[in-house]
Amino acid sequence: MPEDAMTFPDDPKRFLRTIIIKEKIYPNVKKELMERLSKYPDHRVDSRTFKLINKPSPEFSKWHGIDRTAIRWGPMIDEDKCVGCGLCVVQCSERRNVFGYDETRRKSVVLYPYNCMVGCNNCQVACLWDAIKFPDFSELKKLARDLVDSGIVRRELEDRLSRNPNLLMELPDSLIVRMTKLVKIVDK
Repeated sequence: MPEDAMTFPDDPKRFLRTIIIKEKIYPNVKKELMERLSKYPDHRVDSRTFKLINKPSPEFSKWHGIDRTAIRWGPMIDEDKCVGCGLCVVQCSERRNVFGYDETRRKSVVLYPYNCMVGCNNCQVACLWDAIKFPDFSELKKLARDLVDSGIVRRELEDRLSRNPNLLMELPDSLIVRMTKLVKIVDK
């Protein structure tokens, strides 16, 4: 899993509501939002006039050798549903920094869609108001399967392991047997 990825439990919306309501973290979200906007002043935008940045940052320009702009993946915000809480802005990895924020209208905006990690939808999961949507995931699954079938992913993995053998670990035989059974069930 990439270092800037985050995973959620089985019912992520319920989990987030619990944290936000019971732990009263919303003031912290606002504080983090203001800190992020102070650190990245170019992310303070006017949502009516801002210009979408239609090219990825150089470090995100390729995904498994494919130009990132050729992959239809990134968040879209329904302005009518967005309440301007800023949770999507602070939840998105600071390294990726996909979102901007309009303080006057109190709305999040997608500023750098091609910086979005292909396959990531954590901002959508985090949005309690269902204001964030993504393209159909089936297109991405097909692309990923094509990459696996072509051997590209295997070569990338072997290259990464040769450069960093500490990533490799021994699995107990009992775990390998259980994983093999699971794979057979999934493949059926």
